[in-house]
Amino acid sequence: METGGEHASLPPVPPRDDSNLNVEETLAASSSAMDHYEGNPASAAHDSYENQRYFEEYGKFGIHVDMLRDQSRMTSYHRAIMGNPQDFKDKVVLDVGCGTSVLSCWCARAGARKVYAVEASSMAEQAQLVVDRNGLSDIVQIINAKMEDVNLPEQVDVIVSEWMGSFLIFESMLETVLYARDRYLKEDGKMYPAIARMFVAPLDMTPFFQKRIRFLRDVPDLNLAPLIPFATTEYTYYGMRGAKCKPKHLLADGFVIKELDIKTVTAQELQRVSAPIAIKPKRKGTFNGWGAWFEVVFPGQTADKDVVLSTAPEQPLTHWRQDVFLLERDFEVTEEDTITGLLRFVQNPNWKRHYNLEISFSLREFDQYRIWST
Repeated sequence: METGGEHASLPPVPPRDDSNLNVEETLAASSSAMDHYEGNPASAAHDSYENQRYFEEYGKFGIHVDMLRDQSRMTSYHRAIMGNPQDFKDKVVLDVGCGTSVLSCWCARAGARKVYAVEASSMAEQAQLVVDRNGLSDIVQIINAKMEDVNLPEQVDVIVSEWMGSFLIFESMLETVLYARDRYLKEDGKMYPAIARMFVAPLDMTPFFQKRIRFLRDVPDLNLAPLIPFATTEYTYYGMRGAKCKPKHLLADGFVIKELDIKTVTAQELQRVSAPIAIKPKRKGTFNGWGAWFEVVFPGQTADKDVVLSTAPEQPLTHWRQDVFLLERDFEVTEEDTITGLLRFVQNPNWKRHYNLEISFSLREFDQYRIWST
């Protein structure tokens, strides 16, 4: 497994490890801890600092290179927009977080009458150059402002946005898209993408542990065993965003923990995503981590013409890659086992572009509860 990818970086919150709690106790402890922070006056200051850092990062070209070079991302959006001219011909479009303006320009090429391209970072200056060079300045209007500070003169027929982050909702950009939807989208308007799904699966990450930790047992003439707990804690303390999983790491098929209808989902629903899990391994192996990924669906004229952008390990690699959450110990599993429990993805109350992943699971006689910060 490799790690990498460009993400706006902010201090994560330390996780808890309450390994003796059962599922019911876990929920009570988690809710109590989260409720303690609600209404904390420090959160407004955190939001301001976090947003500043976030928009500074997106004002740099490096983060856009990965997106522009991502063939799955680019091809999916291009096919979805250009393949559905009925949604764009003579329509008004809002592009939330337009970046370099690629999606806005494609909407114009698809026949849009007007495209409002909103970009809060300084990348808006470069987006304007792209629009001008492609002769689309009479259709695409670049607006350099936060979406929440914009006042559009009209309602829109379509909202297009590439808002997805690690594990789909990390970075919390979807909240901004939903704000724009509630304020500007016509009742019969379209969202691009329209549907999003979050997946998890148990992983066998033994090669990673061997490469990064267990090799310490094999150093000649020295006993480096004291470093093993330290190294294990460091690698398992936080979730690893932008990790590269391979199909061989999967112990089961992806389990859908949440499906979002972007036309109807609320920002409040995104604060705490929870789902019971019941996963049967499809082969024998060593279970020592969880993998997470997502897919989004763009509506076609018919269901067989939908465009699906997937970040699953079996699909071509995207700049999102996958996310990995390692366990401190191994669990041997077979096809006869079932991993049951509860998963919760909880927005950090102070650093709202970050989330904590909480998983309580049972496997035979074992019970474990873990939180990873992202």
